[in-house]
Amino acid sequence: MRAFRDGGGHHQCLGRGTFEKELVQDVLEIITVFSARLYGSRSRSIRDIMKQLKEAADAICPENASGGHPQGSTAEQHQRRPLRP
Repeated sequence: MRAFRDGGGHHQCLGRGTFEKELVQDVLEIITVFSARLYGSRSRSIRDIMKQLKEAADAICPENASGGHPQGSTAEQHQRRPLRP
């Protein structure tokens, strides 16, 4: 970094590439914030749709409304199995 005086004021030259680096960082931060908002709003709308679908399914078939599993099955039978190595 070099400093010089110009017209009584003090200026610093931050070096070549610093402006570009800061600009890239700022643009990436903006993209990150907006994509987080976008995916967050999508996530909420998907949860709302899933809730509405579950309510509609419960209204059509009330015997499955309590556990959400087909008759005669248990939650343990529907758990995900670990992936094999």
